[in-house]
Amino acid sequence: MVLPMTEYDNIVASLNDHLRSGQWSKETSDAFTVQASRIRDKDIGEGDMVLGMIHAMNKNISGMRKRFNNALAFGHNKDDVFANYGRALFFNGCFSEAIEKLLAVEGEDKSCYYVIALCCLALGLDSKARQYYILSGEKAPFEHFCTQTKLPKSNI
Repeated sequence: MVLPMTEYDNIVASLNDHLRSGQWSKETSDAFTVQASRIRDKDIGEGDMVLGMIHAMNKNISGMRKRFNNALAFGHNKDDVFANYGRALFFNGCFSEAIEKLLAVEGEDKSCYYVIALCCLALGLDSKARQYYILSGEKAPFEHFCTQTKLPKSNI
């Protein structure tokens, strides 16, 4: 039997969809912030992780770091926090820091390999990018990945 998603799981999935699609507005941000605040009232770690993702979407890197670090301190699922923190860092062009966070969960979350490959590609580490791209299980040729991938602007 499939259990329904919790409010937390639902909002994280929805935020990740928005992150991938690039569809974001002030109204969307405000709506997610209200939901995240409700979640935070019940669980500081989960609420702060969601708020960190919202800050990432709003390109507020200092707010993002503060919320994710708080989520790491108070959260129950550190792997989930590290994975989402790494993706948020990548989205904001903090490639080296993203790799650091994602490597903490590389064995737990296979989707992290793809983001690590993207980070390596952005940093010009082509052999490492190829290694993590292969581990991600992607089927397209690596050369296609290198030429067709649009990367965020570096924010080192």
